[in-house]
Amino acid sequence: MDQCDQLRATFHNRYAIKRSTLAYRNNWPRLVECILCIAKDGDPDYFQPGAEREFEVVDLRTREKAWLEIPLGAAPEVLQGMIESHFACRAHRVSEWLWVV
Repeated sequence: MDQCDQLRATFHNRYAIKRSTLAYRNNWPRLVECILCIAKDGDPDYFQPGAEREFEVVDLRTREKAWLEIPLGAAPEVLQGMIESHFACRAHRVSEWLWVV
């Protein structure tokens, strides 16, 4: 296991570092603050698409899928940045509102 794998997060990680007191550093919420629901592989809802104003992320390591609320005004590039910074690894965009890590 390399160092990147050791740093990789899941949907259940908590943030050890508090948010900045500087407003410009807090333009977008953290990924876990956007989670609406998490399903494990095999759950009946696992393949349900997200609703309007939602995006989906599949964690290939834990085989979990999360539906998350899209922050107001966030473009797909912003969402990808949120995902990659949370998981500390590359996110691959599968469709308009679906990523895998």
